[in-house]
Amino acid sequence: MNYAGWTPAAYSYGTWQGTREDQGRGSRIQDWSADKTRSTYDRGGYTRENWYWNGSYCYVSSFSSAGAGASCVSGWHPDGHTNSGSNNSTTTWQYWEDWIGLDPEGNSGRAKIQTCFNVKAAPDSCSSTYYLRGSEY
Repeated sequence: MNYAGWTPAAYSYGTWQGTREDQGRGSRIQDWSADKTRSTYDRGGYTRENWYWNGSYCYVSSFSSAGAGASCVSGWHPDGHTNSGSNNSTTTWQYWEDWIGLDPEGNSGRAKIQTCFNVKAAPDSCSSTYYLRGSEY
């Protein structure tokens, strides 16, 4: 992350890995991220993944004596976020596999990532976000 006139506090980058399945973790979308920090003053840098699934879902939108109404929504939907581990090294990149389970109503997934920095006794500071390439599942 870098603010005008400021030196970045942490660095990170990610690579989309797509859909994975195994006995231990189940079906999931996954990316690979790396991070390191610029300063050891606080507790280091990490990568935050904001996960999205694409598809349609319907829900009950109204009730009346004549019955219920339904509405449907399609497109990209947020599916929570995960954080990589934190790296306090200024010289060595730390690598992580970050993932979330597949949404059964979806047909594809993607991630939006941010570089964040652990700040003592204050909210963590995070950069703007960018999307990783997604894939169908």
